[in-house]
Amino acid sequence: MISRTLRFASSRLSRSSSARPSEVSISSDAPASLEPLRQPLLDDSDVERGTEEATEEAAAEAPAAAALAPSSPTARVAEDAPVHSPPDASIALQVGGMTCARCVASVQQALEAVAGVQQVSVDLGSGVARVSGVSTADALICAVEATGRTASVIEGTTLRVGGMTCARCVAAVRGALEAVEGAEDVTVDLASGVAHVRGAARVDALIAAVEAGGRSASLATEEKGSVAPLAPSTRWLALDGMTCNGCSEKVARALREVAGVTSAEVDLEMALARVEVASPEVTTDALVQAVSAVGKRTYSASPVPASSVNEAEFGASKRHSAATFTPQAGSDMVVLAIAGMSCAACTRKVEDRLSSLSGVTSVSVSLMANSGKVQYDSRSVRVPELVDAVNSMGYKATPCGGSADRNNEIVPSGHLDEARRWRHQLIGSLCFTIPVLLLSMVLPATPLAPVIQGYTVSGVLSLRVLLIVLLATPVQFGFGARFYINAFAALAHCATNMDTLVALGTSVAYFYSLASVCACVVNALGHDCYPCQCDEPEQFETAATLITFILLGKYLEASAKGKASEAVESLLQLQPSTALRVECITDVDDAPQEVPASQLSKGDVVKILPGAQVPADCSVVRGSSTVNEAMLTGEAMPVVKLAGDRLIGGSINGPGVLWGLVTAEENTGTLTQIMQIVSDAQHRKPEVQALADVISNYFVPTIISFAVATWVFWTIALHGGILPKRAVPKEALDDPSLTAFRFGCAVLVVACPCALGLATPAAVMVGSGVSAAYGILFKGGDVLERTGKLGAIMFDKTGTLTTGTLKVAHTAVFTGAFTDERLVQLAASAERGSEHPIAAAISRHAQSLGVTTVEPHESSATAGLGLRCVVDGEKVVLGNEAMMRDCGAYISAQQLAACAEWEQQGHTVILLAHEAVAGDKPVVAGMLTLSDTLRPEAHTVVSELHRWGIDVWMVSGDNERAAHAVAMAAAIPADHVVAGVLPAGKLEVVKRLQASHTGRCVAFVGDGINDAPALAQADVGIAIGSGTDVAIETADVVLMKETLADVAIAVDLARVVMARIRLNFCWAFGYNLLGVPLAAGLLYPPFGIELPPMFAGAAMALSSVSVICSSLLLRCYSAPRAFKAPPRSAVAPAKDK
Repeated sequence: MISRTLRFASSRLSRSSSARPSEVSISSDAPASLEPLRQPLLDDSDVERGTEEATEEAAAEAPAAAALAPSSPTARVAEDAPVHSPPDASIALQVGGMTCARCVASVQQALEAVAGVQQVSVDLGSGVARVSGVSTADALICAVEATGRTASVIEGTTLRVGGMTCARCVAAVRGALEAVEGAEDVTVDLASGVAHVRGAARVDALIAAVEAGGRSASLATEEKGSVAPLAPSTRWLALDGMTCNGCSEKVARALREVAGVTSAEVDLEMALARVEVASPEVTTDALVQAVSAVGKRTYSASPVPASSVNEAEFGASKRHSAATFTPQAGSDMVVLAIAGMSCAACTRKVEDRLSSLSGVTSVSVSLMANSGKVQYDSRSVRVPELVDAVNSMGYKATPCGGSADRNNEIVPSGHLDEARRWRHQLIGSLCFTIPVLLLSMVLPATPLAPVIQGYTVSGVLSLRVLLIVLLATPVQFGFGARFYINAFAALAHCATNMDTLVALGTSVAYFYSLASVCACVVNALGHDCYPCQCDEPEQFETAATLITFILLGKYLEASAKGKASEAVESLLQLQPSTALRVECITDVDDAPQEVPASQLSKGDVVKILPGAQVPADCSVVRGSSTVNEAMLTGEAMPVVKLAGDRLIGGSINGPGVLWGLVTAEENTGTLTQIMQIVSDAQHRKPEVQALADVISNYFVPTIISFAVATWVFWTIALHGGILPKRAVPKEALDDPSLTAFRFGCAVLVVACPCALGLATPAAVMVGSGVSAAYGILFKGGDVLERTGKLGAIMFDKTGTLTTGTLKVAHTAVFTGAFTDERLVQLAASAERGSEHPIAAAISRHAQSLGVTTVEPHESSATAGLGLRCVVDGEKVVLGNEAMMRDCGAYISAQQLAACAEWEQQGHTVILLAHEAVAGDKPVVAGMLTLSDTLRPEAHTVVSELHRWGIDVWMVSGDNERAAHAVAMAAAIPADHVVAGVLPAGKLEVVKRLQASHTGRCVAFVGDGINDAPALAQADVGIAIGSGTDVAIETADVVLMKETLADVAIAVDLARVVMARIRLNFCWAFGYNLLGVPLAAGLLYPPFGIELPPMFAGAAMALSSVSVICSSLLLRCYSAPRAFKAPPRSAVAPAKDK
């Protein structure tokens, strides 16, 4: 029997009758085995040159082939009589002698010239030509051989078989086809639903044999020019028994060793194998047996239909893993370490400069972290351009990480290195400044003063003065050079900063003194042109002492910053460097291999020795131990870990040995997420910081103007005699110019924009570290601010106020034909495959009773109500009262009373209705009540929140009676309970609560996917750490531990941090508001109180230190008495540098 149809799994060179003669292409779905065809045969030059030549050749050959087709003596004709191809059928030819694209074009051209041919597909890889239309095999063979190549008909019939679902179906179909007369060899593949029969069996007889078994069958025909293979090339197998990457590799290796298999891939997460075979001789049974024979562990496999496989998801985990390390085009993020910033004005200028670049979408620069986070479009701007923009302003920027390297989002601030550099400069400056002070202030008060003053240089300059000039100059332009460099860099961009004030104030003092010395020299040379006091060059020590004090302040500031960032940077040290990887779970007794932790992949098995760090997020597969997670979750007590428990990367193993299955790679693990959140917290600024940013823009120009005005005022007042002499000290009248100069200089150096710039980021950084010690992660300083202003907080009920672990407490049957076991069986079968907590509780109850469940059909769920499905041919409705009413089921008053009684006890009631008789309305057959346990700390948390003046609300999708029972136990007022809310309705509830609390913030606490919209809508979304990834991603605050106590601690800590920020601002503003008038001489006329420039500089240097020290006091925070606080060792100390 001549083949009626042929299909190919591999890709092909094809040309439809409507295509241009010069078009030759390889299908984009070509398998890896045909990949070489894309390169040597079909590169650009071949396609342009080769296809043109092939077209010309084929055009010449085609007429001759058509003429020879009916009677060519060289044509090899089948032994049977010529066979005509019926309409919509096709003939497959094995063509020999094709070696390139030109050969394909020649054969294709020849076959298309045969009368009756409608479409031709030629595959170079397999050497098969597929012809559809009304034609004879003889004519086609003659046409091919006329081109100088060989051709023969591939015999057999291919059927598409519908209704096969398992191995028994395959066996039944194979047996039916083998019983047909003329069928010699039968191959049936479940995955593709195709059966191939070799021999001379009639097609109608084969179809009838399949249909007699209750299945459908049809001749595999051409669809839209596609080519059907003789036998399926892709087989899908469902696998069981695999637990790690080692298992999947073993299974894949075993499949590849089967004769005829060209490739095999295994997806561990989907538990599927995709096997490419070269011929239909490779049976599915052989593949199943190969899997079963693997290694020491028991693996099993079963064929699955291709229609049930989502090929797009197959291997997605591996692709995602690889893509994680590849920066994507478009939106991207980079963290820049920026050196040289000194105040809030610097951060503002850097942000403005980066924001002005095309493609930059957002910028946030942290003075405390010495870094900036830039969100940008990589198609418009590149990282080097960002770096150059910052460097052009006089700062030094270095890229430290981005989307491809999430672990670098916490930039080591380098405060300790910075402190070391400031210390070296301070020591050097002291070596020169101390002699200057001795010569200018101490020596004149000793008996040696007249002797020393008598020594002169060339009779024009005192030796003491010369030494002071020589010692003060290196301090001014050597150790103070950094202030000049930064000041001039800022001026180059028409900006000012703290360095501008320092450089200007010290320069005025230095050059004023230098001008006085030069005047003395000129006078000594006989030119009495300038009034001066050559023996009192006291402003040199003012300039030198100013710089030394400022260097001291910078050193103390950098040291304090290091202490403030210590807790945050300690997270970097929690990253494990190495891991002990085991090849497979079955080989845990073998010697492990030490590898870098960064090389671990999802599905790897690692061995964790006693006292070792867990290298990545894992699931325990063997062993038991206790694990210290204090540095990550704040949980003080070691946590017992058994098989199936979760391990967090970076935690410390206790006395036992554990084997873990890696569930997340280093760049996506819990530790990385914590570091990302902490990094965001440093760069997201609260609204109060905006005030400091605005003031910083005008601060320095204002202080310079005020200093000039001060100098002008005292010059006029002292020289013009505006002030009465008795109101001014005598020394001011003796030298009015010097007095006016001192006041102006003091104003320049006493002002401190640094304190304003550090008031917020210092407190946010320390607060972030303290909250991380408690296992509480705020996603930004703005989140801290909003949490500190909460007016209302709304809790979800299930899984938040309660433990979320539902269990079936009671079952009741309402009809005599039903039993409790049947009720549970129908309910568990209906919920099969659902991930809802209620479904999980019913399934656990069924398992505990040993009830067998079946697969439901036609299942459809209604959010917040329940579901409908067909179980064992019986229509079932499962849900709450509203669901019963929706489906028209009758509920008696007695049944409603029973439901109400359980609901008043806080139980969730689930009703089950079924169609007793097909076509009738569903009848309520029984109910299941589910109970949930209120968290033990819920009552205390709610009471504390009430005491702090925060309204507490509860929202639930449960019925009103059950919700009120839980609210009463948690001390939530009845009028603050919103029950019967669908998941989508929680968002509207939050909106209404926000509208009623204008001016104050509203928080929502939840843990599930259906809480995500409400978490996003709330001013502060708080997610329980054990909740879903979607909830945690959406929330503003993440609680690492599964305890409501952390909600209260988070609120309390946010209030304390914001109070500290306000205190810092009060100090920073108060210092400048009091210090500047004092330096300007406000108290000088009435009381003679003056702030000399050198002491003004010391006060300025210490003001920023005081702000940081104030923030460091947050490290002494302890939780409210009602809640136990973790030990202060919960934050891993930073290693000594």
